[in-house]
Amino acid sequence: MGIINRVVKRQPKIVKKFYYNVVPFAKRYGKVFCETNKFLKEFDSWDYDRSREYQFGQLKKILKHCHSNVPYYRKLFADCEFNPNIQSFEDVKKLPKLTKDLINSNFEDLISTNFNGKKIQFKTSGSTGKRMRFYGEGSMYKKEAAYILHSYNSHQGELYDKWSIWIRRHSPKSINDLVVKDYELKRIYMSAFHLNDNTIKMYADLINKSKSTTISTYPSTAYWLSCLLEKNNINLPNIKAIHGASEKCLDSWGQKIKDVFGFDLKMHYGLVEKVAFMYQSQESQLYHNDLSYSFAEFDKNKNVIGTSFMNYVMPFIRYKTNDVVTLNNQVIYNISRPLEVQKIDGRVDDMIVTETNSKIPSVNFYTVMSKREEIKMFQLLQHKDKSIDFKLVVNEDFTEKVLNDLSFEIKKRVGNLPLIFHVVEEIPRDPQTGKIRCVITKAE
Repeated sequence: MGIINRVVKRQPKIVKKFYYNVVPFAKRYGKVFCETNKFLKEFDSWDYDRSREYQFGQLKKILKHCHSNVPYYRKLFADCEFNPNIQSFEDVKKLPKLTKDLINSNFEDLISTNFNGKKIQFKTSGSTGKRMRFYGEGSMYKKEAAYILHSYNSHQGELYDKWSIWIRRHSPKSINDLVVKDYELKRIYMSAFHLNDNTIKMYADLINKSKSTTISTYPSTAYWLSCLLEKNNINLPNIKAIHGASEKCLDSWGQKIKDVFGFDLKMHYGLVEKVAFMYQSQESQLYHNDLSYSFAEFDKNKNVIGTSFMNYVMPFIRYKTNDVVTLNNQVIYNISRPLEVQKIDGRVDDMIVTETNSKIPSVNFYTVMSKREEIKMFQLLQHKDKSIDFKLVVNEDFTEKVLNDLSFEIKKRVGNLPLIFHVVEEIPRDPQTGKIRCVITKAE
């Protein structure tokens, strides 16, 4: 089907629409997608020991590949006296962590010498100013699609053969381009930047007309959507699942979403680098860590360290994601994907710099704000001189006492740094991603 798909993409819009509507997605996406989808269904039936054995086999396989075919790792293994024929998961932890800086400075040496196919370039979002590119191959898209489908299906999400709503990944060039249809993936993309009182009825009408049951968006957008629906007395009766990613979800946001829709937002965690894949269970807010996807570790600071099983073109071994999690104290291991993560706490790229040049991770501020129902959204912006502007979008319950309490909690963390609070109408979204960056620092 690969040749047919390429031919169809060059055809007029009416031909593409007909083809995408008639030919099922699985048939169009081909053998790799179908085999991965079939495997994931089988993997669900495995117990923890069997899934862990599979993971160990995949880890050994990628390590041996790196030793034989990747110049960077061949040298690293020699320098560390590391044997890729590991005997336990602990053995791999003898290797140093891989960072974005190391990737950028050793780019060519990280590419496999035995790969002769077409390399596909991937790029990270660069929302923290640290954009990175790397290589993979086309089959990665097909495998990833199967993993996304599996995780969405685990809690009533419907993709690919039915229309789904994506209020993300769309930055329109004009007001006339707020909605875009992707007939191949059956996605209706809507601009998160323009979701407001003036557009909510139009957005809702399109969602209802599509008969879609699934929304994929950022937690902040899901929250804002819920507020607008409630304020304008609008319903989305067909929506059965809302899936969030790429941001931390505050408790107050999650509660509002549940109040309006009648069900919980379900969060997913993944990266362009494809070194970890987690999603919330149907029964709880705990996260499944997918052992078939990668080898994900959590260091002493609870940073996610990931080794991908998917990319043999430019493999990442023990890649430091700069994402922080809260681990579940009572991990459930009798399932193929253990529930070992309680929360995704967010990124550590942007940390507030104190007077003494120590750094405060963003999770500290999320913790303070998560229970503040009077505050809809927030953003800390630290300038080069270390002063902080704290922007707040508030509701009618916000009072001077709330502000004083909040000021006390924040000052306990930032000390005597100049701190000014601003009540604003909205928090600007990142122009590249559409996400809201809650903590931004320009200090060094």
